[in-house]
Amino acid sequence: MYKIEKNVPMPKGAKQLHPITAALSSMEIGDSILITDKTPPQVVDYTRKARHRTGFFFSYRQLTDGGIRVWRVK
Repeated sequence: MYKIEKNVPMPKGAKQLHPITAALSSMEIGDSILITDKTPPQVVDYTRKARHRTGFFFSYRQLTDGGIRVWRVK
């Protein structure tokens, strides 16, 4: 059973963004970043989170050296 409590203040402060999501959220059209320490599915997840947060559109390509470059396109 759960006890209902009234007038408990909500803690202040927002959840910290992952550095990749923060970088994607602050990009301008034509900017790109190189991600070398994540897999393609992880990069897709970060771009989806950033798109949901900002409305920006991104394109990404896996490079031959193993990195992934992400561009803001819209």
